[in-house]
Amino acid sequence: MSRRPPPPAALGVALLTAALAPGFMERTSPVVPAGATTFTLVTSPVSQNPRLLEASDLDADGVPDLILLGASADLFTQPRLHALLSDGDGGFTENWSRPQPPEHELVFFSQSLAVADLDLDGFDDAATGFTALEFGMRMGDGQGALPTFQQEALVGGYAGDIGLGDYDLDGIPDVAHWTDDIGGYVDWAHGLGDGLFGGGVFISAVYDRDTLIEQADLDGDGGLDMVLTTEQGISVSLGDPGSTPVSLGGTPEIWDGATRGLVIADVAGNDAPDLVFTRPFEDRIGVLTGNGDGTFVTPPRWFAVGDQPNLIVVTELDGDGIPDAVVGNTLGSSVSVLYGASPGIFSGQVEIAVGPAPLGLAAADFDDDGDTDVAVALSGSTDIMLLRNQLVPDGAD
Repeated sequence: MSRRPPPPAALGVALLTAALAPGFMERTSPVVPAGATTFTLVTSPVSQNPRLLEASDLDADGVPDLILLGASADLFTQPRLHALLSDGDGGFTENWSRPQPPEHELVFFSQSLAVADLDLDGFDDAATGFTALEFGMRMGDGQGALPTFQQEALVGGYAGDIGLGDYDLDGIPDVAHWTDDIGGYVDWAHGLGDGLFGGGVFISAVYDRDTLIEQADLDGDGGLDMVLTTEQGISVSLGDPGSTPVSLGGTPEIWDGATRGLVIADVAGNDAPDLVFTRPFEDRIGVLTGNGDGTFVTPPRWFAVGDQPNLIVVTELDGDGIPDAVVGNTLGSSVSVLYGASPGIFSGQVEIAVGPAPLGLAAADFDDDGDTDVAVALSGSTDIMLLRNQLVPDGAD
């Protein structure tokens, strides 16, 4: 899942001047047929323009909730981290909110959000990178809040995207992050098990502020590998199991061109990770089929979506066992639902209007009814929109 939105300049003046939706007013829930499924659109107001979302069971009740990173409409009010608890009926209630980071009076916007159990207490924690040249962690308490703040200053400049994963196979999440220090590079640091990190290792010089980091075992050796997306293309760094990722030095992009959201998932059904990514200036998504050894079949398969797709999730929506995709179209004020038609092939999009400037997506069973729903952060408003999935049985009208 993409954890970082495009910079505000990429969204145009409309995002910065968007009228804020009235807070805490009664909402209707329209029902939208969407091919093989039907979605009820449920809107929940929040106290700040939402930008990034991650699903997490914050109160340990077995139903996923949301961690939200917000920002103001003019980007001059301090960003806040929010804990939104699911009401089990498609809505969310803001249970907790704090500035991120707490000691800064002015931070233009936070750059990233990633979630993992960093202190090994059984509850998810949140890591964010921000323009204060650092990144910080909020520790979850299992009661619907993230009260404890810890700060890291491992980066030497502007802090960009963050990826969390157990690269050294010691059972503790590690961190990979981008910084603009000395021109720009990706660094890796070892998780200490208390929510902090140590022992930074240089991975690669990457001179693109919009770099995004994802990780998975791409070559089947049991260790995590790294995928970077930039304005130039997609690059892969294969790691040694139990060690740090191998440097990208000199490795060419496996596919070139401006890329934003990227998901690693087996959509081709060959038990190998594939790369599914958005091309925001071409209004389409691509699929690079994995060979299981860290290489990919090129060229990609292409599928049309809405206006400026910046984010994507891959999940299973219609109960047929084939992965589907949901794409957030920032300028289109919509999401595109693409059902898996056959391995590695998506059907034509079903485009659903959701509201201004969707910038965050999270997929989980938020209403505890057995199917997957999709939460959308509408950054041009103060709303979260849930596409509440209601499967249409076979043969139903």
